Amino acid sequence: MDRNPKILPFPVKKNPCVAMTECAECHLPIRDKFVVRCGDLDLHETCLRCAVCSVVLENSCLTKWGQFYCKADFYRMFGPRCSTCHLVFREDEEVRSLGNSRFHLHCFQCSKCEVALERGMQVGLDHLGNLLCEKDYVSQIVNNKIKTETDNIKEKGKFDDVIMNKERKKVEEERK
Repeated sequence: MDRNPKILPFPVKKNPCVAMTECAECHLPIRDKFVVRCGDLDLHETCLRCAVCSVVLENSCLTKWGQFYCKADFYRMFGPRCSTCHLVFREDEEVRSLGNSRFHLHCFQCSKCEVALERGMQVGLDHLGNLLCEKDYVSQIVNNKIKTETDNIKEKGKFDDVIMNKERKKVEEERK
């Protein structure tokens, strides 16, 4: 199966039926006066329907994974979604973007302290794609750096030696 399906808006064309062709949807011969052509597919006029609401698609359609959709259902199912709440954006809605992530205005807030993030504020995304204010983003970078340094020491097998050396130094200083 194609992992990157083609998303194509097709104008619906009605051509006079010259030779008897097979409908790509119902697989019956097309004996109508007109053949509906959508991309490379020939269909009966009544067979070109939205896969979700079943409305007959008369002027245009959108297709994905071999299914036809009306514009409203296509965008409801496959339209861009908010990175926080995962709901589809309305066409008239203002959206905030950060890298490849998009957010509703009411979802554009720090995922840690929940402060509303306004235009001009410094913000960032953590490794999971969570939105962070500048304070929480910097704090996370510092915490991750400390954790990474500790992990690197552990991986090299030096963690116990470092602790032992610190303990030896304490004991030696206490003896003096």
